[in-house]
Amino acid sequence: MHVVSGTPVGELHQVIQERGLTQFFRSIQGAPATKRDAFHRIAMGEGYARKEMLVVGDSITEYMAAHDVGIPFLGIVSARIENPFPASVHVWPTLLNAEKRLRIE
Repeated sequence: MHVVSGTPVGELHQVIQERGLTQFFRSIQGAPATKRDAFHRIAMGEGYARKEMLVVGDSITEYMAAHDVGIPFLGIVSARIENPFPASVHVWPTLLNAEKRLRIE
């Protein structure tokens, strides 16, 4: 997994480290890089086929960046808020049990 965020990269590294999550991510990418550039860089740098990647996000900026780069997208939208994504986008209210829903082994 990789983290891509609009949060400044230094602050993002600090938050992830403080929460003890660093070991779960191959890369952590934040501002000033754009999400589009980060997704492209991950795909090219890791040699991933874009159709085999998945961007999971809760904002339209993540959706647009994934769409622009050609990566499938899964929206996370709480039942308490209005869905900001186009009707064609799959959305879940949470990532709870995602490994089973995505059939990750």
